[in-house]
Amino acid sequence: MKPCARRQPIITNDYAAANLWKKGYPEGHVKVFRHMNVPVFDGHKIVMVAGVGNKSSDYDESDVRQLILLIEGMWRIVQRKRAEQKAVELAAIVQSSEDAIIGKNLDGIITSWNKGAEKIYGYNESEVIGKPISILVPPGREDEFLRIIEEIKSSKHIEHYQTLRRKKDGHSIHMSLTISPIIDAEGKVVAASTIGRDISERKRAEEALSQSEEEYRLLVNQIPAVVY
Repeated sequence: MKPCARRQPIITNDYAAANLWKKGYPEGHVKVFRHMNVPVFDGHKIVMVAGVGNKSSDYDESDVRQLILLIEGMWRIVQRKRAEQKAVELAAIVQSSEDAIIGKNLDGIITSWNKGAEKIYGYNESEVIGKPISILVPPGREDEFLRIIEEIKSSKHIEHYQTLRRKKDGHSIHMSLTISPIIDAEGKVVAASTIGRDISERKRAEEALSQSEEEYRLLVNQIPAVVY
């Protein structure tokens, strides 16, 4: 049987009698007299198995509890280190993005601001952290902002929403926004993140093409019909 196959600690206080090494010990292996294995769980999944051996007296339930406490503490440290590394990697991705990535709380207060947002909107981070996101909303669009916040509070995702936003210099730009709720461990919406892309050039190209097509239609309509 594999160690901890039953998802329970295994104590073997008479290793020779258990005959676990039927073909003998591998070369160089320390001879084992007593042994104890405990599984470590992450939820319902076994993520590792820890073992100790050759205690001077028999292993018992007290040893099991102590080893479980020790190994679970080590596993939490491993998880925390992994989470910290992942956070560092994600922060680097966010900061290097050309898109504007903005975090805000449910009151619309800006909590994070990347280099892409600085480049697009013209504000540096120190100018906007703690300020209302409404500084980016052109006059007359306040109701749009309030509606978006209400949708986010309802855990809705908003994708590729095209709208106008205002830069630091007062100019309006066309933006495509993807807005997502940020949910805590209890499943509660606590904030929102926005990824914005400046599509002003695309909008100008679309408007120029539309105008060109309209001018062509007007020109065609002015040409008299010829009857043969």
